[in-house]
Amino acid sequence: MLLKDGALLATRHGVILRHTDGTEILLDAPGVDAFFAMGDGYVQARAGGTMWAVRTDAGRERIFLLPGVSP
Repeated sequence: MLLKDGALLATRHGVILRHTDGTEILLDAPGVDAFFAMGDGYVQARAGGTMWAVRTDAGRERIFLLPGVSP
């Protein structure tokens, strides 16, 4: 998924957040198969029946398990 300041990529091992300056962060969310825009600075990631919120702001990158779903 393209972002205003980089890209979000799904791999078998997790989600890679790549910034335009070339830095990368690997977030632990294996099996992600789809991304959905949530709002400014956030993307929803789906891994089977598990839903994650990914914060994409530089310096504040995090991943959160969304409530109501089980890992």
